[in-house]
Amino acid sequence: MTEASAYTPPSRAPADIAARLETYIARHERHARDHVDDTKDTPKIQRGFMDGLLLHIRRLEHQMRCFILFLAAELIERGLVKPQSLNLRPRGEADPAGPSIIIRRQDRELRVALSGKVRLSPFSITTPVIEGKSRRKSRGGKRPYTLMPDRFEPVDARYLLARYGRLSRVLLRADVLAERLAGRALTVKMSSRAQCSAERCLADTGPETAPALVSGPGSALHNSVMQSVRDDNNPLYLSSLHSVLAPEELWASADKLEDERGDLTSLHLMASEGLGAAGFPPGPDPRLRLPEFDRWKPPRPGVFLL
Repeated sequence: MTEASAYTPPSRAPADIAARLETYIARHERHARDHVDDTKDTPKIQRGFMDGLLLHIRRLEHQMRCFILFLAAELIERGLVKPQSLNLRPRGEADPAGPSIIIRRQDRELRVALSGKVRLSPFSITTPVIEGKSRRKSRGGKRPYTLMPDRFEPVDARYLLARYGRLSRVLLRADVLAERLAGRALTVKMSSRAQCSAERCLADTGPETAPALVSGPGSALHNSVMQSVRDDNNPLYLSSLHSVLAPEELWASADKLEDERGDLTSLHLMASEGLGAAGFPPGPDPRLRLPEFDRWKPPRPGVFLL
């Protein structure tokens, strides 16, 4: 890896941050291509190099996520973005005027096969709260013993290079992605407030006298509540922001890159502080499994203890 330039305190200006991220992406991609053998039809790289370079990519992706979330938080806090209009079509449901889901999936697979390019999943900026999954029960019998992979084995390098390309494309759209995330976050917050208002209205007046706006299927409030149920409670949630420090593995991987390590630390903190100031903090870590102490909480407005 080439040596990092002299470290200076990172600027918080979005254009300056983007310029530094562009430098980091280009630097790591050049380093990766130094180890790629592209003399044949398919570029190859040794598995050992691949594993190390993927860790650097994960660090770059984390910085990109923090940068976009920081931008989204700034837009919300400064009042520079409006809530997005609600999409009443459930997610995953095909447009009635378009081809079916199966035809569209087959068409995408055919396009990828004909292009010869590596297909990557969409770049995920946020991470939802994922509850612990139960482990699959063993079906019995011994598992076959597998040898450790050979670090010198040549493997397909197209996936590695495609990840760098995706980072560059995401950086070019960072402002658009941030604005879209901020608008969605405001929409979900408004929907949640509408749902709370509906619950208080029903509690105060009873379902018989509640306005049709509250409970009628197909009404504006009903649709907004259903949209809120489908969306995450916090559309700007990133699990690693439960800690004010960047993930230890990613921080340690930049031990020879002082400039990038400084940006990793500052961007992580900027995203965490910015989301908190904008009203979208990551909240408590669900993995802690601590008691909620409901008995010590004050009652909700309108709820009286007997």
